[in-house]
Amino acid sequence: MKELKATLYDIKGYFIPGALFLWGIVELISQCGYMLDASLQKLPSSFMAVAAVSLSYVTGHALHTLANATIDKMQWSLYPPKFYFDEAFNSDFSVEQRQALQACIGKVFRGASSEYSGDNTVIRASYWACFQYVMAKQVDELDNFLSLTGFYRGTTAAFGATAIIYAAAFTWRPRMTIAGVTVVSAIACLAFFTRVTRFNHYLAKTVYANFLHLAEVQTAPES
Repeated sequence: MKELKATLYDIKGYFIPGALFLWGIVELISQCGYMLDASLQKLPSSFMAVAAVSLSYVTGHALHTLANATIDKMQWSLYPPKFYFDEAFNSDFSVEQRQALQACIGKVFRGASSEYSGDNTVIRASYWACFQYVMAKQVDELDNFLSLTGFYRGTTAAFGATAIIYAAAFTWRPRMTIAGVTVVSAIACLAFFTRVTRFNHYLAKTVYANFLHLAEVQTAPES
């Protein structure tokens, strides 16, 4: 089951974004008047397929490296998002749930305060500990949001990089097709970035909701 989850993340998080980016680059090369070398066209189709899949996968990892250095530095897409606690946390969790969350954090992670003082400082500071706790329990819902978040991060980086490369190519060889793809890629990058932000909120809510449930079960007194 764990192998299946890893495979799904590889496909959504790495392969699809990488394939989208490489497809855009191949089209750009064609638009600039270059053709695939004749010797490459003679290679077996099975070899070309394996090479395309492998290259897409590696490119997907490179796109996530780019996302780490760009998207993850922005205030709206931190882990958890900086504005989540200002905009959504208090509406996602009632006062009673927040009190229970802090109590569970104090019981599960010794040293943390169990008393909820009205602010979310301790809860926020415990995000990664709660995340690792839920991950260790292999919660399917969390895995689903992680793979979707990975897909949106990778795709945002793919369209962003495509827009920059096409814009640079347009200055060298102005063509309406290249200009059109530049604009479309930039718009797609912004659209997918909004999904990154939204799914980071979903992910944070999922982490805390599952942690609360699992911790309450674990720390409940035996009857």
